[in-house]
Amino acid sequence: MSADEALANRHAIPRYAVDSSTIKSIGYDVGVCVVEFVNGNLYAYPMNVEDFEAFAWAESKGRWFNTMIRGKFAGEKLTGKCSQCGSEPEVLAVPCPECGGVVRQVDKVHKEAK
Repeated sequence: MSADEALANRHAIPRYAVDSSTIKSIGYDVGVCVVEFVNGNLYAYPMNVEDFEAFAWAESKGRWFNTMIRGKFAGEKLTGKCSQCGSEPEVLAVPCPECGGVVRQVDKVHKEAK
């Protein structure tokens, strides 16, 4: 997969579960790290493979995220509410399973606050 394909399909990047009280799963493909939080929200962050490997091997994923990513990288939120029925969290640009065919509201770039 090319970097452009990884960016276009970032919601579909395979993730694996991690042992963390705040992070449910993480995944990586060509410059894009995807983090799923335990609250169901999914974010994509620009990241090189070396940094992702450090994240993946970190003893505390939450601590590593808070130290190395939060407030330093602009993350793109990939989940949001349905504009018609309000169900959440669902992947942006995917038809709503609750009310049928409604596309998610777009939440462009979200930067985590310190």
